[in-house]
Amino acid sequence: MPNTLALYMRLSSEDENIGESDSIKNQRELLHRFVAEKREFKDWEILEFQDDGYSGTNFNRPQIKRLLMLVRQKRIDCIVVKDFSRFGRNYIDVCDYLEQVFPLYGVRFIAVNDRYDSNQTKGSSVGIDVALKSMVSELYSRDISTKIRSSNNVRWSNGKYLGRIAFYGYQLSKTEKNKLVIDDQAAVVVRRIFQMAADGVNPNDIAVLLNKEKIPSPLAYRKQNGTDLDRGWKVADERLLWTRFAIKRILCDGRYTGKLVSYRRTKADVSTRRTKANPKSEWIIVTDTHEPIVTQELFEKAGTWFPTRENPCKPVPSRGYPLTGILKCGYCHHNLTRASVKQPYYHCYMAKYEESTPCSTIKVMEKAFSDILLAIINKQVSMVLRDGRNPSEFTLTNHERIKSLQKEIQIRQQELEKLRVSRKNAFEEYCFEHISKEQYAAMLEANTQQMNQISEKLRELQTECSLLTEDKQETEYQQVHQKYEFADQLTKDMVLAFVKEIFVFEGERFEIVWNYEDYYKMTGLL
Repeated sequence: MPNTLALYMRLSSEDENIGESDSIKNQRELLHRFVAEKREFKDWEILEFQDDGYSGTNFNRPQIKRLLMLVRQKRIDCIVVKDFSRFGRNYIDVCDYLEQVFPLYGVRFIAVNDRYDSNQTKGSSVGIDVALKSMVSELYSRDISTKIRSSNNVRWSNGKYLGRIAFYGYQLSKTEKNKLVIDDQAAVVVRRIFQMAADGVNPNDIAVLLNKEKIPSPLAYRKQNGTDLDRGWKVADERLLWTRFAIKRILCDGRYTGKLVSYRRTKADVSTRRTKANPKSEWIIVTDTHEPIVTQELFEKAGTWFPTRENPCKPVPSRGYPLTGILKCGYCHHNLTRASVKQPYYHCYMAKYEESTPCSTIKVMEKAFSDILLAIINKQVSMVLRDGRNPSEFTLTNHERIKSLQKEIQIRQQELEKLRVSRKNAFEEYCFEHISKEQYAAMLEANTQQMNQISEKLRELQTECSLLTEDKQETEYQQVHQKYEFADQLTKDMVLAFVKEIFVFEGERFEIVWNYEDYYKMTGLL
């Protein structure tokens, strides 16, 4: 079986200032040229992995995840990249992979332009040059991120639209960058929605009417026009219908009056894609940035449906009905809605938005289904408690040992973090010429050895803690089942304890997803 060579390429917005030299196309040409010149790779199988549009400050990238998964499966023998920054810009993570992960799985790592080949450094830690380049790359990313954020704030304040996708009713100008222009076809629908709402038609009826007339919803419209791009969010129902929530979003969006509202969210940190909401006082609001679709007067009149216009799409909290939030339509995967009538039942609200949909076949009588679910849970409890096995004994000593291990693990993690900080401090000392290159190299070597020792101890502690925790979880499973052994009524707590979700289909067919599914499979009860 031939050896496998992985070529990894990455490009993100932070690399735009570097120019064409770092394009995916040029990276691929460089890597293939390098491999072709190495006779040792002549008969190797070559796989390509590329992340286009992803930051190197973290490893939350689809193709790098796939590559590292294959590494752990021992299906990759060598990884080749253009330079260290293509693999990652996080100094600590890059060094950890080079020093610990790749050697553990016998993976050779080559950074072409950095003239690095792990085969030439066997038996030693990552050299000072590699450490310097990785740290400089991380500092560069943080500096670029700060500059980009500052630049965006200025452009937002000047009324520039920085989104990659124009919101429904508008399109990006083809002649002026960061400018919105009206999309005449969609704008007609937007004006109609506002006018109907102002005339007293509720959002639900507006959605039903638009679906009957086969008018594409915003997402369906973008898909048809090829402007959907990589949205980054998921939808439960791929039919892409108008819903009351879609109507509410439009009626509550002040941007249709010609103003831009920016900086509502920001990145929590340069090393993550997670964002956090900014206080309303920090929002950047600029008026008259683009041609309005509706007047302020019509916007206010249509807004009588939402007195505060504060998050109109926020879900209504459950009132404690046992099946609410658990039952889902098996066709569109939306939560079923409870009808509060004399004999309550659950149905799929998506059925009202489209004729002849399988969602219209869903009707679950609350009382009858509650009795069925109670019987199923009781049977499951009985099987767990009476299948011939005694409940696991989890002693107080084991519980105290877990607490002790968790505390020790925390101490070891804090020690690792201090060593990481020490690495960065040493680098700064070297940059300001407070210590020599030789002194920095010695400090880096000692630091790496300490981190390796602590990491090994940490793995041992985590393994022991994991084994004890599994025993504890099994005991907790038994305790939960014992708690509801003689239940004669279905309660919300009981349902949440056992059931994750239930998908309902036509013909009274349903599928239960259990919280303890892994445990049931392990014990042969599923």
